Amino acid sequence: MQRLTAGLLTASLAGLMAACSGSPGPSSSSSETGSEAIPTVTCHSVSGTNDVGQKLTLAGCSGPTGGSGTVLGPFASPTVIHWASGGTTQVVFDSNTQVTDNPSCPTQLTATGGRVLSTSVHGITGNVRGVICIDSTGTISLPPGTTLTF
Repeated sequence: MQRLTAGLLTASLAGLMAACSGSPGPSSSSSETGSEAIPTVTCHSVSGTNDVGQKLTLAGCSGPTGGSGTVLGPFASPTVIHWASGGTTQVVFDSNTQVTDNPSCPTQLTATGGRVLSTSVHGITGNVRGVICIDSTGTISLPPGTTLTF
């Protein structure tokens, strides 16, 4: 069961992480007229249990997200984030997600190639990046000092 949970989470989180990591995504976009740059959206927290019917919560999110969002578990690719602002973002995960173990995180997933398929939220770019930690019970979190970036 733990391998199944980690496998589903790996596939799902790769996309989510790609959207939300502490690694900088495209930093901004601007028009040819030199208008102000649009910052990427970042989330500072991910929590919940990656299980059928459970909600995973993104919190501390910047931009026009309403500050938070939810995703129904288990994570799978593609997945849809429902933002507190009423918007949605559909992401897919990169199959090249790196899975590593470290003392503070039994299963650490690093995604660098996730992408946004569609979004109704201004400021969310085409890339998703992040690092997600999953413990032995399937609880998801971000390693200290990291963010998810869209």
